[in-house]
Parts: sequence; C-alpha cells; structure tokens
Amino acid sequence: MLRQGQAAALSAPCIPQLRLHRCVCPKYRATRSLVSCATSVAAAAAEASVAPPAVAHRVLLAPKDARFNEDCTVFIEEFRIRGNEAGPDQRANIITIANLLQEVGGNHGVAMWGRANSGFAAMPGMDHLIFVATRMQIRMEAYPKWGDLVRLETYFAEDGRLTTRRDWRISNADTGEYLGAATSTWVTINAESRRLAKIPEAVKQRFLQLAPSPPRCAIPTSDTRRKLPEFVWPPQLTAPSQLGRRSDMDPNGHINNVAYLAWAMEVIPDHVYQQYQLSEVEMDFKAECTAGDQIECFGMPLTDCASSNGSTQQFLHLLRKGGSNTEVWRARTTWKPQKVAQQAAGAAHVETSSAAPAAAAAAAAVPAAVPAVPAAVLNGSSSVPANGAAVNGKKSAAAAAAAVCVGPSLQKSNGASTASCSKTDCEHTSCSNNHAAESTTTSSR
Repeated sequence: MLRQGQAAALSAPCIPQLRLHRCVCPKYRATRSLVSCATSVAAAAAEASVAPPAVAHRVLLAPKDARFNEDCTVFIEEFRIRGNEAGPDQRANIITIANLLQEVGGNHGVAMWGRANSGFAAMPGMDHLIFVATRMQIRMEAYPKWGDLVRLETYFAEDGRLTTRRDWRISNADTGEYLGAATSTWVTINAESRRLAKIPEAVKQRFLQLAPSPPRCAIPTSDTRRKLPEFVWPPQLTAPSQLGRRSDMDPNGHINNVAYLAWAMEVIPDHVYQQYQLSEVEMDFKAECTAGDQIECFGMPLTDCASSNGSTQQFLHLLRKGGSNTEVWRARTTWKPQKVAQQAAGAAHVETSSAAPAAAAAAAAVPAAVPAVPAAVLNGSSSVPANGAAVNGKKSAAAAAAAVCVGPSLQKSNGASTASCSKTDCEHTSCSNNHAAESTTTSSR
C-alpha cells in the first residue's frame, strides 16, 4: 500500500507507476522515478541556484584528548554539551555541571595512578584508605549551551590536618569565556572500619609532587568557610518524597551525590525556578543512602522569596531519610534574576574574550596526550576512589600566604590556561571543618 505522499506523487508527469526511483523534483521527493523529465531537471536547477540557509553556529569540533599541563599539576579535559544535558532554554543545568566535575575528577585520578581491578584509581600506599567528600561548592557565572565545548581544569592541594581540597575551573573551550568554578573538601577514612584516618606521610609526599605550587583555589577560602545555618522546623517548603532508585547507584555502592542536588531542586518555588538562575550551591554531605531509601525533601527561604524587586534569593535545603529522620544532605542555594545573571556573564565574557587568543595558544602548546607522571611517584599499589585524588597534611604558613585565588581573569601559568583574581592571598589556612567528624559515611563520589 502506498503512503499518502507517494500516491500523490504518482500523478507527476515523469513518474510511470511501478518504476519508482529517487525523483529530483522537490515537489515529488516523496516518491522515486527512473526518468528525468524537463520538469524535474528545471526544478533541480532552480533549487541549486538558491543560496543555502545561513549557519547559526560554527562547525562542531571534537574535544581534545584529556591531558596534563606541562608540569603535571593541572588536569584538563573537554566535554561537548549533549542534547540530553540541556533544558528547555537549551542550556546545561547544575546537574550537568556537577556530573562533569565528578567525571573529570575521577579521570584525573586514573590518569595519575592508573586503574585498579576495582575500577578506582590505584593510589600507591593507600591500604584500605579511601577519600570521601564532606563538602562541595559550585559557583556559576553562566551555563554552557547545547553544543558548546566546555573545558574543565582540576587540581588539588593539602588543606589542613585532616582535610584535602580539589578545585575546578570551568570555561568555554572555543571562546575562553569564564563560566564558573567549584571546590570540594575531602577526608580519608578506613574503608573497613569507616573511621577517619590520616593519610600516610609517604603518600602525602607523592601527592605534593603533582599539586600546584604555590597552591591555587578556584573560589577564595573566605567564601568557602561559611557554615550553613541550622534548619528551622516546621519546614516552610516541601516537595514529594524521593525514592532512591537502582539507576541512582554509583560504583561505590550508594546513591550518587548528584542525585541529592536534583532532588533538592524540587522545593524551589516555580516563579524562582523560571525567572532566576542558580548561581551558587554550597553542599554538606552528612550520610549515605542506597536504592530503596525514602528521602524527604524540605526547604526554607533565607530571603523574601515573594519579593518581586529582582533581588537575589537564597534557600536552605535539607534531605533526610524517611522513618529514621537521619539527615543525609544540607545545602544553601543562591539564585540571581536571569537578566542580572546574563549581564554578569556578559561582563565576564568581555573580560576574558581579549585573553582568549592567548589562552588558546597556551592550550595548543600543551601536549595532546597525557604525559608520563614522574616514575618516583608511581610506586606501590592500592585502590581508592579515582576522584579522591588529593593530598592531606598541614600547610606551612609560607605556602598559605602564597596560595593563588582563581577567578575570571586569565593568565598564563605553568604553560597552561589558568585564571587568577586580583587577590593573591586567598587566606588558605587550616580548616576547622567541624562537619568532618560526622562525614564518615558520606558519598565518596
């Protein structure tokens, strides 16, 4: 039985029935013909004379291979924003960004140490010790669009007696536009006892060989030491309870912490979610959960969320296990009006666009393949989560004073494209981390 388009096309003068082939006449493209008549030839000529439609965007280029900078202290990887990672505005959301941060952090660990049979990075000397995240902060100036090529740079540093730090810088790989930054705090625990543990001194020294010197911080520590407020009951905002799904489980055997962020978004009022842009999220990981756990989602406005004067909005989020009332996750989100956020992103783009050629040249000078890490660092074998590649121990006062804060302005450092704000002392002092002791069962992703 012929389709409707084919049946209509059979009335064309050049189409004998039962002799179907591709017709070059645009009007009858639904059918096929072995005959080229004057009608189809003329139509094809007319079609060829019409200029092709304007291309809105450049041809998409493949991401470059993951690589280190020249001294192997910064790991660089590029990702293309896919269609299933973009929302109705054709831009990536905070969930996409969090997943990319997690991916590049894990790849950094594997690039340094290799992958063990467990699937995690094989860090020398880490017998039964693993890194777990206790806190994470993401700050975004702008979100990449569907099809954009995003460059992530990550590096780690020692950060006090019991904690370590991993930072990320996010930019547009094609234009050099600064998009955002993130930082995270990690502790080491014994995988068998689930108790806090010190990182062995020999392992610490190996890590320091692969950490930037002086240390860098993508977000100034004066902005990362802010304690989250206590939640006030009863909650003013609630969302339907979420069920931990099997598809939310990660290689560590529990719910991936990005799922917590996705669940928390459900308590945001519709008018804020539609008219504002999430510019910052600060997260404390309290406990882990697994598939089948019922998670209750609560929220509390820290500002007047009913205000219509275009001011910044803040919310406190809390997730807890249903029944046991165990707090799993707490966070503070900051939302800016979309017009204000777009203006800020435009200013950041203007600031970085002039430096984009230099940044591109610096990136081009970086070896395309991951260079060999010094052999002295690659001795021993043990398994820990790949994205826990960080160092632990006490920082000297001189190193703290020399720490570099990374911000929108671009500069060339160690042969790679990095960023630095005007503030050269990020007050990178030892962190009290009063939440570290309660993080022995946090997500190690």
